Amino acid sequence: MGWWSSLIHGVGSAVDWVKSNSGTIGTAAGIIAKVAGAIADDHSDPVAQIFPNFTKAAQRLKKKAQKGAQAKLDEVSASLPDRIKNDKTRKTEEAASLSDSTFMWVDPAPLNPDGQPNKSLVHDIGKMLAQSSFPTVLKAGNGKGKREGSDSGFLDVALSIGQAIFANMGTDAEYADDDGIVVSPFSISSADGCCTISGCHAYYPIPLGQTGANSVWHAAIVMNKTTTEAYRFHEFASTRALTISQPVKMDNGSGNPQWLVTMSVPWEDAVSASKLAPALLNELQSTDVTQVGWRLYYHSLDGTDQRLKLQCPDGFTPAQAKGLVRGCIKDVVRSSGMLLSPNASPYLTPDILVTMSTLVFGGDN
Repeated sequence: MGWWSSLIHGVGSAVDWVKSNSGTIGTAAGIIAKVAGAIADDHSDPVAQIFPNFTKAAQRLKKKAQKGAQAKLDEVSASLPDRIKNDKTRKTEEAASLSDSTFMWVDPAPLNPDGQPNKSLVHDIGKMLAQSSFPTVLKAGNGKGKREGSDSGFLDVALSIGQAIFANMGTDAEYADDDGIVVSPFSISSADGCCTISGCHAYYPIPLGQTGANSVWHAAIVMNKTTTEAYRFHEFASTRALTISQPVKMDNGSGNPQWLVTMSVPWEDAVSASKLAPALLNELQSTDVTQVGWRLYYHSLDGTDQRLKLQCPDGFTPAQAKGLVRGCIKDVVRSSGMLLSPNASPYLTPDILVTMSTLVFGGDN
């Protein structure tokens, strides 16, 4: 699945996955054929037609999601406060990265007892948002979304969307239309109304008929973002402040090679990332770090995924670079007073993944 944790993109990849993982391929193919609107006769074989039927089902899903998203957008637009409705700078954008194809949730696990979707699903929704330059955090009113140690309320957009689109999990048949498709419209707004995200998720479950996951979901999602110029300016400034991309220069004067280490820091959720990632960036740029010889050449935050590229001082290793980042994270989490998991001990740090280490000699790269 690559970058994604719990979904597969593309018709070919999805069909191959179903064929390889289904215990009763005939049943799965029959469900796909039903959603595709295929007409069964004595000469038809749903298994043989699974690829074209999956493609037709994808088209139906997309149309359902588009229709539901447009209806929700119209509803949201009509209910905006007058000051937002009359703002001539207001504009609506569709999530471009989601408009090309459908996808398949391969692990739509049951909701937690408190009604929350599992983390892998939420993280993938966050990646969808980040890919389309949609916000992953919105300011919430009335302290909604407030976490221990925070001074104001925030909404985790991916979590909120996940709560909406997976609400019918386990009771799909009760809410499906005649084609077997379940449609879940949703909308989320910032407290001031300057940013609203609305959309629609359409899916149907494909039974696997084997031990483990009971079904996978063939799905489509269409999302729209309605913002004012004031919000867009603020969002641009916030993103720019967290983005660093500089050419690497090896000039320690020793003539020895040095390690360039790229790391990924997967934060627990978007609210934690929005508060702690900037603090970690400041820590890595502090005098205590730079005077030793550490240099930060790249930094970005995509949803919950913070990415860093550090140049090690002469003689230091990638493992020591990881240790430096881990220590900085502990410091910023401790200073914030936040818990990264409701059931975790204080100051639990996320797992840091070294994604690339390159030994570089002197000169520009």
